[in-house]
Amino acid sequence: MNYNSILLHRKLLAVLLCFLFLPFSVAAYEPLLYLQSRPSLVNSGEQFGQYAVIALSASSYYVVQVHSGLTLSGLIALKTNKEELEQGEVSLRKLFRTSVFILEYSSFKEKLKTSNPQAWFMSEFRIAGNLADFLENEKTELNIISSTLNSNQVSVIVAGLKLQLDQLISETQSLSSFMQTANQNEAEFLQNLEAEKESMLLSDLDSVFEAVLQLDDSAREYSSQLSQLKALIATADTDVDTKRSLSGAADLPRDFTQNIGAWASVVPSLQSSLDQVQSKANTQADVFVQGMAVRLKREKAFNDQFAEDMQLKNKAGENFASLKQAVDVILSSSNRSLWKEQVRVNQLADNWAKAQSFFSTADYLKASEYAVKGKQDVVFIVQSGFMDSANSKDAINYGLLISGAVVILVMLILVIFFRNRKKLSGLIQGNGNESELNIYDR
Repeated sequence: MNYNSILLHRKLLAVLLCFLFLPFSVAAYEPLLYLQSRPSLVNSGEQFGQYAVIALSASSYYVVQVHSGLTLSGLIALKTNKEELEQGEVSLRKLFRTSVFILEYSSFKEKLKTSNPQAWFMSEFRIAGNLADFLENEKTELNIISSTLNSNQVSVIVAGLKLQLDQLISETQSLSSFMQTANQNEAEFLQNLEAEKESMLLSDLDSVFEAVLQLDDSAREYSSQLSQLKALIATADTDVDTKRSLSGAADLPRDFTQNIGAWASVVPSLQSSLDQVQSKANTQADVFVQGMAVRLKREKAFNDQFAEDMQLKNKAGENFASLKQAVDVILSSSNRSLWKEQVRVNQLADNWAKAQSFFSTADYLKASEYAVKGKQDVVFIVQSGFMDSANSKDAINYGLLISGAVVILVMLILVIFFRNRKKLSGLIQGNGNESELNIYDR
């Protein structure tokens, strides 16, 4: 294969790679730029903020924050593969709940890091695994106690304690596994956001909390049974140092009791905080879903008044492309009195005023209703035409003609006055000439 053939094959491969990745590049867009073209989705004083990409079923969405000052006042969801708002209530609720949960959960973790950094123990799963090994060593200590005291009563108690140790070891290993799972799933959830996955994370954390509390209870029960063994050690026929050594060996490892006790002590607080996070996510999701419906009504009402309407434009003409533009033309001082359908002209003024009034009070359905009526008025008025012409472009503006005639008449009077001002002056002074004054004499 010569050089030209190799070069051609490389070019073809490059073209194929471009086509391979083309759908992904075409589909992507900047959601904030798109939303800037739809400013009526936000209220006065609101602005678009950060956004996150959240998966839902087989699709993914941009979930954009809306802020009023520093307060989160709403969320807007857009499909990532095309410039389109998501309007389904079920999908919006899932997306918004996850989005609010992420914000509240992250805030909770940040506050915890400042106030009590040791409280979040999920990442300590390796320590929990080591605690299970310490408990295995405790069995050896019990065997030493049993062989040293060589008592049937001690042997029976030790056998029971070893069974409880097996349970503690199993529960500690389970706790370590739950902690590791929760830690990994948390990282996965925050890195690859997916709607409704927060419930799985909360379930993982609940498993950890239950395991900690269960293990703490089991440890307390073990310590209670251990007191019987210590009583036998205290009364055993042996020297004090041996008794002290055996009694210390019987205790659970200090690392075990300190860690499990510390973790169990913060569980109620963590559970309460996470309940609040979940509750706020549910509550705000409902509020933001309702708010999204209102935003869409607001945008429609705004567009009904101000946006270009091709149907209106086709029926009424280029100068009437929107209701606002039509109102400005029809109700202008130079045109308002010239239209044939004066009743509908007054009706248009009334409908326009009502549309604006209802919009200002956030009654967007009524605003749209009167905007639609206004457009009907516009079509009827324009198609009926001016009083003396069916074409508004050929209509004579009699008001302007009359005004012009008055101006010309005034100018003519002033010209005559200045040409005959000497004769008029003599007449006023009464110079004795009683002959008739002809103001038209040259």
